[in-house]
Amino acid sequence: MSQKINCEYEPGIWTEVTFYLDQNKEKFYKQDFTFNQSDKCYNVKIMLKAFSRQKAREVLYSLLQFISYSNVFYVRELFKGRIDYYVLSSSDNETGFFLHIVFIDNPRNEQGVESNE
Repeated sequence: MSQKINCEYEPGIWTEVTFYLDQNKEKFYKQDFTFNQSDKCYNVKIMLKAFSRQKAREVLYSLLQFISYSNVFYVRELFKGRIDYYVLSSSDNETGFFLHIVFIDNPRNEQGVESNE
């Protein structure tokens, strides 16, 4: 599916994600944002102040409302102290982006991923 979509670096996506992270920095301890040219993937790492599946999902959905094209597909992986989302979003003309976003528990929270959703 992703091979049909042109996921080359797009300055508009970079600008929008950077703006979103800056506007929501009060929710984060730390954040990091890069683009991997070989994988054609935007990588976002966020250490949430209030870490839970629900908080990660809220941030993800809020970000996607801000940057996504008309078609969105994502997969979530849960780990102790970390939640990974792999997002593929595209327009009808097969322009899109691939995003790997990682939510990391802050080191002061010993509980890891909350079990409630």
